[in-house]
Amino acid sequence: MGGGASNPYGTFFFGEADLAYTQADVQYNAEVDYGQQQNAAFNGGQAQWYGLSLLAHRKFSMPVVGRMGATLRYDLLVDSKNGGGGGGVALNANGMDTADGFGIGADCLANSKANGGLGFECKGATHQDVSLDLLFYPTQQITVKVEYRHDWANKQVFLKNDGSYGKSNDLLGTQLIYSF
Repeated sequence: MGGGASNPYGTFFFGEADLAYTQADVQYNAEVDYGQQQNAAFNGGQAQWYGLSLLAHRKFSMPVVGRMGATLRYDLLVDSKNGGGGGGVALNANGMDTADGFGIGADCLANSKANGGLGFECKGATHQDVSLDLLFYPTQQITVKVEYRHDWANKQVFLKNDGSYGKSNDLLGTQLIYSF
């Protein structure tokens, strides 16, 4: 919970609507959500957020590679009220979720502290990401997934290796999935 929250417990409300379309080798998904939680924001107030997620997936065959798939996904989460927080967003004592890019920006916190504040006037970040996945199906039980993901926010919330914060983050990952 937030650094200023005097009570980590409070009323929690979350709702989402999902739409899905699947036909043969094509799949489309859309999700919108809204949530709020008392005493969960960084400044101790009510955290409130809303978001959108879109996904498109297609399976196909390539002559040399065989069966494969491609997925494109876009996500948006606006978590700015009262410094962000709530709904699974765990802010540290500085009002930041350095692993996921939520919470208040490092520059706003530094300016607030320089002026004798604690950062409670700072707004939380709006976080977006886009990812592209390539999936390979060498057998019925094995899936190999390669993903590139680019995250960005309107605040400096992504912790860099040198200890500084930036507004974007890139990730390249791979996964081997065995189904039985």
